[in-house]
Amino acid sequence: MNLELKGTVFTKSLKPVAILKDARTGRITMYELGEMIDGKKITVITRGEVVLQDEKEKYILALPGGGVKQPEGLDIKIRKEGENFYITKSDVNKAIAKTPLLLKQVKIVPHFSNGRPEGIRLSKVKEGSVFEKAGVKSGDIVKNVNGMSLNTPFQIFQAYKKLKDEKKFKVEVARGKEPVTLSYTIE
Repeated sequence: MNLELKGTVFTKSLKPVAILKDARTGRITMYELGEMIDGKKITVITRGEVVLQDEKEKYILALPGGGVKQPEGLDIKIRKEGENFYITKSDVNKAIAKTPLLLKQVKIVPHFSNGRPEGIRLSKVKEGSVFEKAGVKSGDIVKNVNGMSLNTPFQIFQAYKKLKDEKKFKVEVARGKEPVTLSYTIE
């Protein structure tokens, strides 16, 4: 099996997610519990391992040493030129592989208006964090990415799956009462 477990993510509103690296291509992708990969179904996701099964065998991918502890620090470089932000594909992969550490740099909660979900509110953006480098400010409400709404965790995961191979992103944000567009290019 040419897959390596890089991490897992658990939320209250989504199925567990496994972050896997394809050893042949180096590509890092997130998969939900129950998804199929190369004819194998993800049947179990825990903090330290993922179980895949086909008709004949069970395959277990484990983090080294149960590997719940994340390395300290994210050395992600984001370059700003005018109103555009640039990040390398390898730094995007690095950020995805270290999602639990990345999520310690910001608080992310649903934003509601008149009882309806209307985006994702970002707060407590840490100084020097990846989010700050990417032009995000505490209080920003992310409305959509490339026109795809981000009102629920499910929509966020679906946007990730549909946009993971894109090279350019337009992120629509409400900053106070002003709309702001953040533009990103993956190099």
